[in-house]
Amino acid sequence: MFSEATIRKTVWATVPFNFVGALTFGIPHSFPGRLLQMPPAPAIFTWNLGFLIALFGLAYAWIALQPRINRPLLTLGAIGKIGVFVVAAVLYSLGQVALLLVLAVAGDLLFGAIWLIWLRSDQPPKL
Repeated sequence: MFSEATIRKTVWATVPFNFVGALTFGIPHSFPGRLLQMPPAPAIFTWNLGFLIALFGLAYAWIALQPRINRPLLTLGAIGKIGVFVVAAVLYSLGQVALLLVLAVAGDLLFGAIWLIWLRSDQPPKL
């Protein structure tokens, strides 16, 4: 369904997406944080979350640079991206975050779903 070249492009696309997410979640009073109505939280939580989101962004760049896409790491990324959307949707249903935040992380759901579809449909390379 998706070629490895297409998947590689989607992995590259998530790199800046993650860095904006790191800014948004890591510094809730930043412009994107204010725009998405991020709730205030202690710096120990926001900074660590921002760091982890940026770290995943670097991991996605590393995946995209490899001659072969690292399937286990991409699987972890797909689960993480879908999980971010699920958490945001649950928090929205509880009145804890704005709908705009859920819409913003819908991209994570899309990327995660595309990666899982490819991982399930594409046969791993034979060594």
